[in-house]
Amino acid sequence: MSDEERYRIDTLTEGGMDLAGIFRRLPRLDGSRLAEIFAGEGLELLVDKGLLSQEKAERVLSWRHTF
Repeated sequence: MSDEERYRIDTLTEGGMDLAGIFRRLPRLDGSRLAEIFAGEGLELLVDKGLLSQEKAERVLSWRHTF
């Protein structure tokens, strides 16, 4: 991962720009909450769009997470 990619990810997880172009910080979320959101919505979206098989989504959900 390049430094630029790391910067984008850090910026995304720290906040975002409002309509006036001002950066607004988001409250910190712990890793377990982010994993819960991704598992509940992100994987379902990928399966619905045909970008990920149901079998692979279930495999991802079975992984042990270390948050």
